[in-house]
Amino acid sequence: MSNPSTFKEVNFVLQELERRLGSVLKIGAGIVSLLGVVFLTALLMYHQIGTVSADAASIKSTVDGLAHRFGGTETAINRTRDQILDRVQSSTMAQIAGGFYVTNSEAVDIRDFLKLPPKDTRQPSKISLWTHVSREQTKPLPVQLTQKDKKLRGMRYVIDPDNNALGLVEPSQNVVIAII
Repeated sequence: MSNPSTFKEVNFVLQELERRLGSVLKIGAGIVSLLGVVFLTALLMYHQIGTVSADAASIKSTVDGLAHRFGGTETAINRTRDQILDRVQSSTMAQIAGGFYVTNSEAVDIRDFLKLPPKDTRQPSKISLWTHVSREQTKPLPVQLTQKDKKLRGMRYVIDPDNNALGLVEPSQNVVIAII
């Protein structure tokens, strides 16, 4: 278009210029908005990265604390295990009953010889393996029984009155070494 000569043409050119300028302003506002969103996103990402590094430090601290606690627990467990093993190895009870056993048929023979009623397994026993009993609670096994089974020689026994359990007792330490 050449130079406008009439008022109408000038008005038309101004409207066209305003329309184009409005479009440019809209595009500029869109670009500014887009840059704002990009800036805010970058700011949020920077904040998240800062939070992640703080979280990573917190997690590392927690894991270090757990490792320290587990190490202490493992040390305590190992120390306790060693103490238990030392006690068991130095115990005379381990030497007393080494290899002692009573077969099922021997258990039946012993109970029959002593004329004991059947053991009541529904009732809890008051005697248990490796417990000490007083000598007054025990009785020697009859000689006729110990002559039939030589490993019973010198043994004593105790009977639980509540469930008729028979405990064989090693006499030198008064320790229950079998329950039949």
